[in-house]
Amino acid sequence: MRGGSVVEEVLGMGGRPDIAIEPGDLPFGDPRNGNGLPPDANEREADASQRAWWTSAPIQTIVGLVVVGAAFVWGLPSFASYGQVWAALGDLRLELALALVVVGALNLTAPSWSQLAALPGLRFRPALLVDWVTSAVTNAVPGGSALAVGLTWSMYRRIGFGRGAVARSIVVTGVWDIFMKLSLPLLAVAWLSTERPVGPGLIQAAAVGAAFFVVVAVLAAVLAIGPTASAVVGAALDRLPGVGDGWIERLDSMRADTLALVRTRGLRLTFWTLAGHLNVYLLLVLCLRSVGVTSTELSAAGILAAFAFGRLVTALPLTPGGLGVMELGLTGALAAVGSADEAAVVAAVLIFRFATFFLTIPLGLIAWPLWTRSTRRLPPPEHADVVDAVEGSGAAGVDLRSSGSSSADVASTHSPRGALRSR
Repeated sequence: MRGGSVVEEVLGMGGRPDIAIEPGDLPFGDPRNGNGLPPDANEREADASQRAWWTSAPIQTIVGLVVVGAAFVWGLPSFASYGQVWAALGDLRLELALALVVVGALNLTAPSWSQLAALPGLRFRPALLVDWVTSAVTNAVPGGSALAVGLTWSMYRRIGFGRGAVARSIVVTGVWDIFMKLSLPLLAVAWLSTERPVGPGLIQAAAVGAAFFVVVAVLAAVLAIGPTASAVVGAALDRLPGVGDGWIERLDSMRADTLALVRTRGLRLTFWTLAGHLNVYLLLVLCLRSVGVTSTELSAAGILAAFAFGRLVTALPLTPGGLGVMELGLTGALAAVGSADEAAVVAAVLIFRFATFFLTIPLGLIAWPLWTRSTRRLPPPEHADVVDAVEGSGAAGVDLRSSGSSSADVASTHSPRGALRSR
């Protein structure tokens, strides 16, 4: 099954109504006019005419292909020829191969644990399937990151989680992930500075990360402190066309529920988010060591600095999953902070990207039919408000899995998620 057909089926365009996204079920309001009718053709044409030409899908696809082609045809061979890279792959140390497989397998499950912490009541199997499907879309489809967010929303709603619970989980896991990515350059530069002088490029990357970290932290604090920020942002959203109204109440309620979730599950979420990032870093270390790059040639601190820089480079979504950009940026950073053979560095980066990028696409193609088969007999999420209220209680500290209360019975009896659990 091609990646595009997966997306079409998920969006209800492939003849399967399993997970059709209805306009009224979108996380950010109903994109219709006040009378409940879709915008007319003139409005759509006016909106399209106001878009910059470089934001169109064909142009973005062409730019992505050019970037990927330049990276693999010109960029990586500037470090070492593919013949030299193949020879370096032939020197793979078999004693480290098992550790590489184990850490790589753990990496494919790591995001699911963060989602389990952020979405009370979620079980591991559906979390894993959702992560594999959305990761495949992110890495295979232009603009896949935005599509993956909507797909995550739709898939969790399909198994009965309420709008508020799903929105909170997406926001909280996203913010925690951003904090980790922005703090890594600071930690890496501080660690590397104890071993050797740090170059201006890494210092600038750390400064950019620090600036964005402060901005995100301030915005998060302002939104969390009180209802004033919710009122300001909500009033601005209410004035926008096509997003509905009542945003002040929605954001204030979401702020209170998010704070309750963070109070009860913040440490767990922080642990699993940090563990996920460290697992990816450990995977990169093992990739380098397996092709013969020693700690003398490239230290653990240098690898962390290059890893952090590579994550920042892919913040600009030029290609799906940072394809080409990540390979080139990470190879350049590793070559800059160490003295390892560049052919071995390129070989390690390609192994790393195979495990973290390419492998997610076939896994997504496997996960999709498993998901559709698991949810085929589930009714539409008619009782989402009931489930959302229960999940809100769970966020406030009620463990629904061990509770014998009637609210847990309501969730199991009236929600599609309860049917999925009982199978």
